[in-house]
Amino acid sequence: AGFLRLANDTRILDMVEQVIGGDLILWLTHLFCKPATTGREVPWHQDGEYWPIEPAATCTVWVALDTVDKENGAMRVIPGSHKDGSYPHAIDLSPNLTLNQVADRAAFDEESARYIELAPGQVSLHDVGILHGSAPNRSNRRRAGLALRYMPATAYFRRDRAIQNSKLDWATLPLQLVRGVNRNKANDLTVGHADFDPSNTSAKF
Repeated sequence: AGFLRLANDTRILDMVEQVIGGDLILWLTHLFCKPATTGREVPWHQDGEYWPIEPAATCTVWVALDTVDKENGAMRVIPGSHKDGSYPHAIDLSPNLTLNQVADRAAFDEESARYIELAPGQVSLHDVGILHGSAPNRSNRRRAGLALRYMPATAYFRRDRAIQNSKLDWATLPLQLVRGVNRNKANDLTVGHADFDPSNTSAKF
């Protein structure tokens, strides 16, 4: 419930509104953790290759829980890549990767990458189309962060869309309108909420 309150924080929603408009649906949260001296690589990818949202429109807010820097596996991005449409991706089943769909490195200049380094409590926002990834954590410090994923309420969350190698069940994933109005009536905002009680601090979202 604490993470859900954070996802509804007006300071965060104000930032997201500047990117994708004032009608907002929270559709997924992810808690990422790279323990010290361990963890796998997050390969270069675009989120649009994974998410069943049409049109592909998502703003991810990444909240740092620890100090995040180059040494412990901070996220890195290719500036401007979100303007170039979809990059070619291929399936890579290597066990040292966290994702299976990997962007073709020949299609972009990896040397242009920039690191998103954050102090605890700071946030970064990234578009569904930006190329990003991160190296394994080789430091003696943990790297943890919370990803809050929002979509504009004009887009359609395709529960019937199968994503190759996805581990998530789109059919039962709960969506929550956090600001404005649900502009796309095809979005079902009732699925997955039967067991959720906002007053119960042990509830899962």
